[in-house]
Amino acid sequence: DAKNDKVWLNYGRSLFKLMDYDRARIAYERVIEINPKSAAAYSGIASCLYEKNSKTVVWSVCQKFYG
Repeated sequence: DAKNDKVWLNYGRSLFKLMDYDRARIAYERVIEINPKSAAAYSGIASCLYEKNSKTVVWSVCQKFYG
């Protein structure tokens, strides 16, 4: 289901485990489109960015989520 945030979240987690960080991030962003309050999706994006050594960007995502 294209509007089921849990499906997209699990898809993102699967891609992350496969080290496909770019596609995992896209899946997590889809979760946020469906459910903007999904802490797991923000955490997933931060993890993807961290794994790609974008620590500065990770901080900006955290600031966006935690205000």
